[in-house]
Amino acid sequence: MADYHSPEDLQAAGRALAASLPDFAILVLVGELGAGKTTLAQGLAAGLGVASEFEVASPTYTLIHEYHRPGVSFYHLDLYRVETTQQFATLGLEDLFVPPPPGSKKVIAIEWGERLESYLPKPYLRLELSAPTPTSRHLQLIAKR
Repeated sequence: MADYHSPEDLQAAGRALAASLPDFAILVLVGELGAGKTTLAQGLAAGLGVASEFEVASPTYTLIHEYHRPGVSFYHLDLYRVETTQQFATLGLEDLFVPPPPGSKKVIAIEWGERLESYLPKPYLRLELSAPTPTSRHLQLIAKR
């Protein structure tokens, strides 16, 4: 558990987390609107070297944004508009959850992923974000095996 007092602190946490992830990682970003899910994803992308924090926006209406550099892929999903497991099943995302080839890295960050955790392959990391005050964010990491 950790507390962050600015968007930049939360982005820094994302950069640090990116450096510690295995070659294939699925991250479920959980939290209310405004809790910092996209801000954390910005730090993840920057930490993976696939985009700057300013290039990463929430994919609420497009469902998924992809960021790549040689040997590294980052997929940022937002399932806010996906309300049922039937809708999720029709999206054709099965191939997304296939591990990368040896020597490559693939990270998938899913905002609102708790809605469909039963469809996700394990292991994955659940990152629970909350906003106890308007200027602070709380982050808790839970490994799901």
